[in-house]
Amino acid sequence: MKRILIPLVIALALGSVVSFGQVGSKLPSKVPKGKTYVYYDSKGKELRRRKSGQSARSNNITDCAQIPCPSTFGPDIICWKCVERPSTVKQ
Repeated sequence: MKRILIPLVIALALGSVVSFGQVGSKLPSKVPKGKTYVYYDSKGKELRRRKSGQSARSNNITDCAQIPCPSTFGPDIICWKCVERPSTVKQ
């Protein structure tokens, strides 16, 4: 039983990392109709906004988790706290 359980646990752990690292809510590939996504960094600074129909993913933004939006935002806005990868510079 342990021989089956250990690979299963490892596969599940790797699957969550590969699936963009969300906790709780899964970030879809496109922003749903009638919604706006707002991405924040760990300090609460807005990184990017994506509107309905646009790609929900960005090259430098990874590991997102859905968070509550400020009370001044409308119900059609969904907020995400994300990690922004530093850009690589070619030499």
